[in-house]
Amino acid sequence: RRLLRTRALLVLRVPRPPLLRTEWFHWVLDPPEDLRACTWYIDGSLQDGAWTAFRATGFGIAVVSEAQELVAYGHGCPPHWCSNAAAAEGWALLTALRLN
Repeated sequence: RRLLRTRALLVLRVPRPPLLRTEWFHWVLDPPEDLRACTWYIDGSLQDGAWTAFRATGFGIAVVSEAQELVAYGHGCPPHWCSNAAAAEGWALLTALRLN
């Protein structure tokens, strides 16, 4: 209360979100049948890395045709043990290899 009255700061305890233990991937735009001539782009990232309880990793995959047209893209969440951006990037690569 003192911080609120003297400095206009309010401190709240926020519950930690539940831990998602399963990985998933979802195509937003489904890929065509033939992907042999396409280029795949991947990206993995980490958000709120400073706070262990609130870390969130994710990844994206984009598929581009020879004519430089976006033909498919999707996003996903790596397993809970992927705790940094490099691990998320590695999981994105593994997912792309599995899908290709």
